[in-house]
Amino acid sequence: MLSSSVSDYRKQCGEFIGLAVKYNEMYFRSIEELQLIMNGHHIAYDQLKLVTTEQSFNACFTEWLCRTKSGSGEAGWAYAIDSMATEEGIDSLALFKSLVQDFLTQWYERPEETETLE
Repeated sequence: MLSSSVSDYRKQCGEFIGLAVKYNEMYFRSIEELQLIMNGHHIAYDQLKLVTTEQSFNACFTEWLCRTKSGSGEAGWAYAIDSMATEEGIDSLALFKSLVQDFLTQWYERPEETETLE
């Protein structure tokens, strides 16, 4: 029987995002593309019943942005960051790098009600 934990999923997301941000030109052209990639990553885990949609990077990062930055996440985290970056007059990728570091640190530490899904 295949078993994985939410913390494994989070670790793998963090490792992928770290590489994608470090070598962004190899992975994506815009943060919107990265959001789509992370959606596909989650779908693979969801189909195997290893994480729920609510536990996905996209859902958790969007919720965190709305809570901490008072933005709207209706169109997803990439659009929210693009809007914030435009308002602040900075590059979207630079803002994403800053925000995702803060988020990942907190996300790794947040306990889950159901840690292991089988």
